Amino acid sequence: NNNIDKGLVEQTKENRVSRIEYCTLFAFSTENWSRPTSEISTIMKLMEQMAVRYRDTAIREGNIQIKVLGDLDDERIPEGTRRELQKLENDTMLSCQKRINQSTPNTTNQDESGSFKEDNRDILTIYLAINYG
Repeated sequence: NNNIDKGLVEQTKENRVSRIEYCTLFAFSTENWSRPTSEISTIMKLMEQMAVRYRDTAIREGNIQIKVLGDLDDERIPEGTRRELQKLENDTMLSCQKRINQSTPNTTNQDESGSFKEDNRDILTIYLAINYG
């Protein structure tokens, strides 16, 4: 699972160097529910662990916003995984807002969907597709 974390961090760095503003990562599609229960449990635990570790990296950077796509309210998603993914999404949004507000006070920097507007090009928005599909 350290390889997953390293891969995510490296991909984020590459996106930043390439000035990519949006990236979508497909973590778990609805088709994955047909996998063996033990495999699903392992994948969910890895996602939970990744969310905890990657949140620290994203907040430290201050310019990475994670937006979760898909149905996190599905009862099959373990509570711990759901909680950590929601926390990852919320905390990275707040971190980006704080960074932007420090550089451009008293302005609205998000569009209707909650993504940061174009004048904040240093923000990388990662769409994490989970239970999507």
